[in-house]
Amino acid sequence: MFEARKMIAGFLAQRRAELGMTQEALAERTGMGIATVKRFESGRFWLSSKHLLMLCHVLDCYFFLEAKGSDSPHATKMREAMEQANRFRNPSEGQKN
Repeated sequence: MFEARKMIAGFLAQRRAELGMTQEALAERTGMGIATVKRFESGRFWLSSKHLLMLCHVLDCYFFLEAKGSDSPHATKMREAMEQANRFRNPSEGQKN
């Protein structure tokens, strides 16, 4: 799940930068503390669904779920990240002796 958290945090940090918004401004507009915004953007912290939706509203973007088997670019990128994480955690898995 760390990879998913980093991917979501990275997207939202990039979106904030695209809008020319500082972390301080984002914290103020969402009512979250600056430390919370910084920890989330670093990928070290999960937000509640309420706060995630607040961020999406302020950053003018959507957050949605898709089936794992979907062929959409978002699902494909997430699937690749999860497969890479699994290979990292279980390097011997998939190797034949």
